[in-house]
Amino acid sequence: MMDIAVIGATFSHYRVIDEIGKGGMGNVYLAEDTTLGRRVAIKFPKAGDDENSRARFLDEARAASKLQHPNIAQIFDFGETPAGRQFLVMELIEGEDLHHTLRRGPLSPARAVEIATDLLSALDEAHRNRLVHRDIKPSNVMIAERGAVKVLDFGLAKQIPNPVSPIDTQQETLPMGLTQPGAAVGTPMYMAPEQARGSAVDARTDLFSAGLVLYECLTGKPAFFGSTQAEILGKVLFEKPPPPSSVSRAISPDLDRIVMKAIEKDPAARYQSATAFTTDLQAARPESTHSSAVTAAIARTSAMLLRKPARAAALAVGLITALVLVVLAFLPWERQPSEEAGRWYSEGLNALRDGTYHRASKAFERAVALDSKFALAHARLAEAWSELEYSDRAKEEMLRSQMESGRRGWFDTSESLYTEAISRTLTRDFKGAIERYLKIAARAPEAEKAQAQVDLGRAYEKSDEIQKALESYAVAAKRNPQYATAFLRRGILYGRLQKADDAEKNFREADALYAALSNLEGQTEVLFQRGFLASKARKLNEARTSLERALNVARTTGSEYQQTSVLLQLSVVAQLDGDTALAEARAAEGIELARKAGIASLESRGLIDSGNALFVRGDLAGAESRFRQALDVARRSAMRRQEARAAFSLGNVHIQQRRPDEGLAEVEAARAFFDRGGYRQETGQCLLLIARVHRQKGEFDAALRDFRALLRLADETKDGLTRYLAQSGRASVLASQEAYPDASTVWVAAIETGRSLRDTGAIFSALANHANVLWRLGRYAEARKTLAEAEVLAKRPGAPPTYLWSVKLRLAEMATSEGGYQDAVRLGQDALRLAGDQPVRVSSTKAVLGLALAHTGARREARARVEDAVSIAPSGDPGFVAAVRLTEVEALLLMGDFDAAVKAAGSLFETFNGLHQRESAFRAASIGAIAAAKKGHAPQAEAFTSHASAVLSEIEGAWPRKDSRSFLARPDNLEFAKQVRRLQ
Repeated sequence: MMDIAVIGATFSHYRVIDEIGKGGMGNVYLAEDTTLGRRVAIKFPKAGDDENSRARFLDEARAASKLQHPNIAQIFDFGETPAGRQFLVMELIEGEDLHHTLRRGPLSPARAVEIATDLLSALDEAHRNRLVHRDIKPSNVMIAERGAVKVLDFGLAKQIPNPVSPIDTQQETLPMGLTQPGAAVGTPMYMAPEQARGSAVDARTDLFSAGLVLYECLTGKPAFFGSTQAEILGKVLFEKPPPPSSVSRAISPDLDRIVMKAIEKDPAARYQSATAFTTDLQAARPESTHSSAVTAAIARTSAMLLRKPARAAALAVGLITALVLVVLAFLPWERQPSEEAGRWYSEGLNALRDGTYHRASKAFERAVALDSKFALAHARLAEAWSELEYSDRAKEEMLRSQMESGRRGWFDTSESLYTEAISRTLTRDFKGAIERYLKIAARAPEAEKAQAQVDLGRAYEKSDEIQKALESYAVAAKRNPQYATAFLRRGILYGRLQKADDAEKNFREADALYAALSNLEGQTEVLFQRGFLASKARKLNEARTSLERALNVARTTGSEYQQTSVLLQLSVVAQLDGDTALAEARAAEGIELARKAGIASLESRGLIDSGNALFVRGDLAGAESRFRQALDVARRSAMRRQEARAAFSLGNVHIQQRRPDEGLAEVEAARAFFDRGGYRQETGQCLLLIARVHRQKGEFDAALRDFRALLRLADETKDGLTRYLAQSGRASVLASQEAYPDASTVWVAAIETGRSLRDTGAIFSALANHANVLWRLGRYAEARKTLAEAEVLAKRPGAPPTYLWSVKLRLAEMATSEGGYQDAVRLGQDALRLAGDQPVRVSSTKAVLGLALAHTGARREARARVEDAVSIAPSGDPGFVAAVRLTEVEALLLMGDFDAAVKAAGSLFETFNGLHQRESAFRAASIGAIAAAKKGHAPQAEAFTSHASAVLSEIEGAWPRKDSRSFLARPDNLEFAKQVRRLQ
């Protein structure tokens, strides 16, 4: 539909005249450049609204605008409308696109080669500039009025990344999009196989598409076509088109060979560069002709029909007969698989519903091996692969399923509903999947009602609609009281809801039913789930007993998947029990078993879990090694989600190793994958870590943006814990910016969220941090009341020692601010005893204690404390280092070291002023002014005094009056202000 609001509008100096085209990637308008008086084309791409998408669009548009080539439509400009809508300004090409040209029939071989050569010349220029087009197709190739070829849409090209990111942030995370329009960049009919799979693209992807364009130029029809996108993508992935010469004898064997090489499925077997492709084309270039063989054949057939009406009538009868057969062929029907394939399918389905996905995948593999046209078995195999994290295999199987279903027509049958429900599940469209499973459950015959309800329940589980899932399983159990799966699933969900008695009741029922059926794998799953639930509840002896029994049964059945799963969970139990040696041994045994059995999903998961255990113990080098191994396994097996998890974990290690830029790049890459795939929990984890790194680096605006995004995610998912983390993170950033009034407001909200969660740790953290903000605003009574509540939590049995450390440190800071220096020294010494050996805690405590000692006149001890504080402050946190140095400089002033104080105060003021940290900037300028005056350096003192006065004016202008007044009434700030005023 035409965007009426755009027509007639002027953006920058471009007046939009009319719409001239539209497509999946955006709309194109005719416009006038009012400055240069020329006509241009303006494209409004359909890009994401988030800041990352907008930034990526600008980066790629800038890169594309540098392309200067006679066969590339030039990009003149790019910008945004007042409403924030991005646009590209491009060269206006008068002529016809190749798509419309080919509707009239194939081209002569000479002309086809001519167009392909120009197309390849354009691609060669782009590839040299590290740009991949990703959407080469006839409609993006313009034939100008004099026959010149121009390639369009390079403004939406993708930059080929340097190999620094652990995963491709453009990687498709979902099965290709028959149920999710716009999920991939490209047009299915002209996609390379790697695009259809969602794998990484490079220059050879464009060359494949160029080969398809050449194929169509020569034959007049696409190499891959079908009635549905699924059928088309299936052919792209699995079928080889006939050579062009099978359509026209005018096409030489050399051209056949060139085209078929260009469209090889394996990128390594194709042309590796546009230059190599062009060289072969030029060698095979035919002489120019003025008509095509196909056109001549059509003309001869038309003439024959006009001369011989009887033959025409016979042909008409034949066409009618063929039409009837086609209609009959597309009437709804469900193909019946072979008996043996059906048996394996049923076995796989039972395993899938039980949650034994590896066993399910093996059964479905047997089913499709016996009957390759068994669409539903392909779909269920895709579902099993997806549960096992093999995303690429899942995509391929889903495409095979949809291709088989598409060949028989797409009707609202049981098979089509199941296939589409599974497809929706794989694309994480859980609402769509539930709608289809509801239809299936309503239509299922009585004998299949229970199984249909279990499928519906599993869909509700994935959508986090736990109560509805429980209801579905209850209906299944009622309809078939002998159906063990229904009880197993209910037990698992009651465990998630921490209803241990209800969980155990259902586990007992499931176990008895599996035992009656002699289903040892089912019994193993019950034991595993019992052990998993007990370990979550920290009932470690109970967990160990269940898991050891599960391991023994799994060894009896020979199920390597179940053995590995149990061993990895036993490792977790040992870790929780403090037996790190046993935890490592169990993990190593499980990982090795998974490796030998070729179960890459568990091998990768085990390496990540093992790495996390090492990370918690502080063995960062060991953790890094495990995460790198996990990343390698995930990449080799094309497990995109596991790859992203490993990248996230590796990034976290690098951040802890004070390699924040490297770590941030890895976590950002993981976040891009999770965000595109709809993995909200993992997206939130990435956002939280990214925001914390930005805060640590002093990039406060970026950190606030990240926490806002996290809060939106929490609102969407109604996740209270994520909401608390977003609120507390945002409050911490505002406190780091020293925007204390705003920080106080957000901390109040975080305290309320913590209370609603009944999370003692969250409540304590929010109270302690709010108290810190309150005393800095001069609201000492409120701060003491808040700290008293926090201290009650800190003194509870089992509370971490760091809780009481935090309370003591805040009290020491407050006492120093109020002038109670002896109390501050006593509280600081208490805090130091509780600080442990963590550098940030020790450094901050020594800084506060050193300043209090300097106020008491204990200069020697004060100097030792503040120098220690600076030396152990983590260099990877520049904001923290600056805060510790400011405390040191204040101590230096008190100790009479005016030269050092003046020198340090100047650089610190610049740092704090640049970060808009007003309290610290005021204190640094005040210290500099006083120290300079003591030295007799009047010009320096005057400059510092001016800075201090300006900052105070900013505070009074930016903060509510009551807050600025209470802040300035603090005894320490009041003393600084008095001394600064005396120097004016």
